[in-house]
Amino acid sequence: MKMVIKIVLLTLACMIFGFFALATLLYMIFPPQLSQKAVEKDFIKNYDDIMIVTDYLVNSEYEDVWIHKTYEIDTIFVSQWGDVVIDDPQFISTIKTLFEKGYKSISKKETHIKFCRSSTMNGSSGVVYSIDGNEPVFAYLVKLEQLPETNWYYYEERALR
Repeated sequence: MKMVIKIVLLTLACMIFGFFALATLLYMIFPPQLSQKAVEKDFIKNYDDIMIVTDYLVNSEYEDVWIHKTYEIDTIFVSQWGDVVIDDPQFISTIKTLFEKGYKSISKKETHIKFCRSSTMNGSSGVVYSIDGNEPVFAYLVKLEQLPETNWYYYEERALR
């Protein structure tokens, strides 16, 4: 009888552990998208770092840039030239800091700079800066809301399908 109780308890413990392990794995693979309020709060908290990157990209000669957290920390992808190594220590340090704080990617097109804060299989969200002062327009945009800071917007876009 004691052996049966031990087996039942061990089975229950394994099932509970398995459930939490599976839930953790699914959360890591399919993280929930951050709320607009969370993205805005994060933007305010990291505003100085975001402005360092924004100023650098606005004043750079590059029109089409993509920086992803999986890249080498001093490398950006520029559509005209491919991978470009950056030698500005403050820019490199700030990019590293933003990625450590959870930003997924930073991209610049001719008219805007996007800071992706949340990315799931269904889409992404973050903040976007309008370089030319006009409301940003880009593919797959489903939500765009002006933030209190001039030329800054919260955005959501759906995933490519």
